Amino acid sequence: MSEAPEPALMTLIAREMATELRPFDKILEKYLITQDFFDAEIAPNPFFQRVLADYTKEWHSLGSTQKRVAFCALVALEEKLPVLADRMGSRQSELADAIAAAKLFKDLAGIAPPAPSQHAGNNERFTISINLGGNAVKIEADPVKAVDETPTLELSHVDKDPQTR
Repeated sequence: MSEAPEPALMTLIAREMATELRPFDKILEKYLITQDFFDAEIAPNPFFQRVLADYTKEWHSLGSTQKRVAFCALVALEEKLPVLADRMGSRQSELADAIAAAKLFKDLAGIAPPAPSQHAGNNERFTISINLGGNAVKIEADPVKAVDETPTLELSHVDKDPQTR
C-alpha cells in the first residue's frame, strides 16, 4: 500500500483509537492495516492527527459521559446480538435471562421507548391555543374513541364463491 489512505478509513481508525474500546492491534486487524503502514502513512498524516485529537477531546469531555456509556452499550449490544440470539433459541439457558440482557443493553444505549407520561390518559380532553397578535384561535378536542378494525370495504367485482371461479 503506497498510496495515501482514504480520509474515511483514517476517520474510522481515529474514532476507534479515541474510544479505546478495542486493543490497537485489533483495530489494525479489523481494517486490514499493517503496523508499518500505520506508522508510515496514517500516524503522520495531518488529517488523521486532527481527527484523532478531536475525537479524543470529545470522548473524554465531561459532557459526553452519557454518550460514552450509550456508545459502549451499543457496541456491546452489536457484538453480542448473535450470542443473545443463540441463547434465546438454546434449551440450556433461560429465555428470560437472554431477554433481560437484551433489555439491559437496549436501555443503556438509550434506545428504549420513552416512558408513558403521567398526564397522558385515554379520557383527557386537549386544547390548542394559537395567538396571532389580536386574533386568537382555540381548538378543543375530545379523546378519540376506539375504532372498530373490522374491514367494511368489500370488492363487488370479486366472486366470493370459489366454485364459480
